[in-house]
Order: sequence, then structure tokens, then C-alpha cells
Amino acid sequence: LAEQATTVGKLLKLSQIVLLRALDPVLTFSECEEMTRRICIVCAASPKSALSMLDHSEGIKYLSSGINSFDKILRGGFQIGTISELVGRAGVGKTQL
Repeated sequence: LAEQATTVGKLLKLSQIVLLRALDPVLTFSECEEMTRRICIVCAASPKSALSMLDHSEGIKYLSSGINSFDKILRGGFQIGTISELVGRAGVGKTQL
């Protein structure tokens, strides 16, 4: 297990069966599921709305998209106080952004 789960991300990609085999008899199947659930809660990034980012943006002219290469294309990110419209083919990730 130590070789397979060197990061939290890799640990969460392991199946419950793999975890159970590695941790048996320490944890039961339901305890492995609970452990995975708790790790997800603790390690998940907190979502931020554009409004909350704007409230903390004194002196900042751009809001980062969170994608460095995209921010470079936008010359710093989305300009504060403007409307930005994303266009593109279906399935390219506009909704996720």
C-alpha cells in the first residue's frame, strides 16, 4: 500500500477492496469507506464564488482563472469590472471553468 499510495490523490484512487486487503484486520470494509469519505472532506478544496473573490480583491485588477496558461492568454486573468464571455465548441470545458 505504501508504494501505491504516496499521495492523498493516489490513495483515493485505490479501490475499497485494495484498501481492505492492505488494512485488514485493522479496518473493516465499512471503516475503509468511512476513512475514504473523511479524507475527501478534509482534503477537498473549498469552493470560491467570483463574488467572494471580488470582495477580497482590493487593488487587484484581474481574477485568476486558476489555470496559469489560460491566465497568460488573458494577460493576467479575468479583468475585474468587465464581462467575459467564453465561447467554443461543445465539450471543450466551458461549463467546468
